[in-house]
Amino acid sequence: KPQTFSAFELGINKKRLDLLANLAKSAVSKPAFEAREFRFGVLDHISPEINEYRKAYFGMQDLVTTINDLFDPTDASALRKKLKVSEQNLGLTAPAVLDAQIEAEADKQAGDDATKRQQLWGLLANQKRYEALFNAGKVLTKWISIVESRYNQIERKLQGKLREHTRKLAQIEKLSGLIRVARETLENLDRFFDEQLGDYGVAQRLLEEDWRRAHDANLERSRILTRAVQGLYYVRVRNTPVSVPVADPLSLRYKSRNDIVPGCDGDTDAALPDELEYFFDAVTEIPMQYWADLKPQRSKLPAFEKFDYLGQLRQARFKARSQRLTVNAGTDTLQARLHTVHIQNQSMLKQWSRLTLPAFTHSSVQTQARAATVFSLEDLSQSGTRSLRSEAQALRQKLEQCQACLLEKLAQLPGSIRLQWGQLAEDDRIRVEQVSWWPGLEQAEQDDFNATRTVSELIAWWFRQLSDDADAASRSAMRNMIRATLIFASLGDPQEIVRGNVFVAPRVVLPGERFRVKLNRRVLPGNRLQLLDLNQQVAAELSVVDHSPDSTQVRIVNVIQPNITINSRFAVVGRTRR
Repeated sequence: KPQTFSAFELGINKKRLDLLANLAKSAVSKPAFEAREFRFGVLDHISPEINEYRKAYFGMQDLVTTINDLFDPTDASALRKKLKVSEQNLGLTAPAVLDAQIEAEADKQAGDDATKRQQLWGLLANQKRYEALFNAGKVLTKWISIVESRYNQIERKLQGKLREHTRKLAQIEKLSGLIRVARETLENLDRFFDEQLGDYGVAQRLLEEDWRRAHDANLERSRILTRAVQGLYYVRVRNTPVSVPVADPLSLRYKSRNDIVPGCDGDTDAALPDELEYFFDAVTEIPMQYWADLKPQRSKLPAFEKFDYLGQLRQARFKARSQRLTVNAGTDTLQARLHTVHIQNQSMLKQWSRLTLPAFTHSSVQTQARAATVFSLEDLSQSGTRSLRSEAQALRQKLEQCQACLLEKLAQLPGSIRLQWGQLAEDDRIRVEQVSWWPGLEQAEQDDFNATRTVSELIAWWFRQLSDDADAASRSAMRNMIRATLIFASLGDPQEIVRGNVFVAPRVVLPGERFRVKLNRRVLPGNRLQLLDLNQQVAAELSVVDHSPDSTQVRIVNVIQPNITINSRFAVVGRTRR
């Protein structure tokens, strides 16, 4: 065994070491960590710190090479520079350099004495290597601190990015809600624009009517003052009338509920427009109990054995009607204005569809009385007994004639009056049952007295068909029918304004050039239309040529603005009549 002693070994007491050797081998408490044990056996003369330091040094160098795998190139380069600085500051030495330092220090202190050099070399080697191991531990701790600090920075930055990402997602969701609200607002504005455009077209129609009336009156005045004057006569005129002037006679006025419809031809078959069919169907669903002519006929109801079958037919009719008769409030101006009345009718039809026929238990009179509140005019017109079915069909025909005649008489009144009544009917601010309260009635009588009085008599006859104890739903259905007729007369008469847009623009703007437009309704070939530019000014006059399933072909008849370029934003208006 070589004679190498450290400063600690030279001053230690051997007897105390022997006492320490006799102590228990087990620790008093559980150690915080298990230290590595080196068992060299008989090779105790080999110094373990040499290999341990080499392993520690080269292991640390291997750790440095793994930085490229854990971080991006920029962070890896910055970390390598910081690790290099800490390595230089704390004095991490390579094993080869450490051996050279030990040799140089031994030569310096021993001089030429080989024995002293041998003793000093072992002592210096142990001190230098253990010192290098401790320095390596400090360097590794510093490296861990540097890398962990950078990792914490990256983690904090990542958490900040995640929070920012969460905020952005919340902002996106909020903006999505705002976009939905803005889109709904835009759709409402589009519908309002379509309504205003329809009002503009109606205003043009009224202006044209007023202009034609003034033009005809001027021509008649000119004719009277020029060609029709034959002489001037002076006569005496009484200043005070001696009798009440007789009003213009009406064609017919009703005297009782059984009279035919006043002012209408009972021999002709009436036909209502498609837009009013749904409202008239709601009128036919009024129960028998609330019709003045049908209420006394409860004893003529079908046999009780047929109630189940008739109830099934009734439910099937309501189901088919709910699927077939729908009104889209956004299609055009007329449907948009009928939408509110349609919603009210829907609630009444749902209420009536829930009614069921009673079962015959003990009293036939009570069963018929309850069945009379369920069977409607439509049920009796289709499945009633012979006499009751005839009376129901006659009443239905009279009601349909009344509405057709009412439309005809309303069309004879000025457009401004019809527009005013239609707007009030749409807002439900008109007393439908009391025509004398309608605004503009005096002006309508001055324009056409017979038509105005006939309208009043028709509406009075209409409500006289209900019994005195009619419920609110039945009266509401009758009122909604009149409201829908007034709205249709103001916007949906046969001379309603046709609206549309350019579908395929023409190549040149010359008379005879053909192109395609999209219209809100089918127009007969030959009808004249007007092409409006972006400022709602008439740019050209068109004539309908042909129809296809998705568009209408028109031909330019007259060019009013020659230097224009027609595009899809140009509007088309006109009338359904030639």
